[in-house]
Amino acid sequence: MTPLRDYFLAPAAAGCAAGREDRPPGGRPRRRERAAIRSLGVIAGMRDLASVACSAGLMLGARAPAVLVGLHGAGDPSQAPRAPGRVAAVRLAASLDARGLQAGARGRVVVVALPGDAREAAVAWSRADGAASDVPTVLGVSMRHDELDVPLAAQDAIVIALSPSAPANLAALALAGIEGLVPAASVVSGRAGPVARTLAVAGVWPVRSVRSAVEGALG
Repeated sequence: MTPLRDYFLAPAAAGCAAGREDRPPGGRPRRRERAAIRSLGVIAGMRDLASVACSAGLMLGARAPAVLVGLHGAGDPSQAPRAPGRVAAVRLAASLDARGLQAGARGRVVVVALPGDAREAAVAWSRADGAASDVPTVLGVSMRHDELDVPLAAQDAIVIALSPSAPANLAALALAGIEGLVPAASVVSGRAGPVARTLAVAGVWPVRSVRSAVEGALG
């Protein structure tokens, strides 16, 4: 139980404190400073992170010309199938590429692969977030880190994805672990099939089980 618990909970008390008090350069203000949610954090296992984060992006950016999705610990998303990028998404991806970030457009979703080192990933996300301007954003991580808790705390809400085989009390523990980071959080438990995951990562359609969790976080 302990390794699984630590997978989602804060790695250290200092990390949580930093997340509550600080914000990285270019980080977005919290929900209390804006009328509407424009950014989400996603915490999910490596296998499901890309599909959950892209699903969250499709939901959050449903009425936007583009949405930025950053992934840390999700493998190489560039190898996955993708829908043709929309004009605004292609432009944003090109802007990120020009800044030395690995980005690709798929539909309205722009996926940027963050470096494996947590500190470098936080810096890269700050640069990507700044380039995104008013575009909705989703920061997806496969594991909690002190460095990444800071940009997670700058999101308006967090969605946590758990495996159906996870212990029954893990959802409550995971929510308790991010208490104080953001004003709103939601948990989704379920595993999508390969077709649903592919459609989500391609920027075509969100995974059904993620939709309700995102709607709950946005609510």
